[in-house]
Amino acid sequence: MYEELGGNPGWLTFFGHRALRVGFDDVLSETRREAIDLIRREICNFINEGRHLVERGT
Repeated sequence: MYEELGGNPGWLTFFGHRALRVGFDDVLSETRREAIDLIRREICNFINEGRHLVERGT
């Protein structure tokens, strides 16, 4: 589990909290999916913000 989540304390906490609430079945894959979705959204936000900065000329 530690290796799967890269040792990131935030994702380990997310995993632990979720596992205690709903059980350990499939929680690791759900946590990985949530992390991937979040990273994708953050990358899109980063790219969009960069576009806005370029368009404004700053």
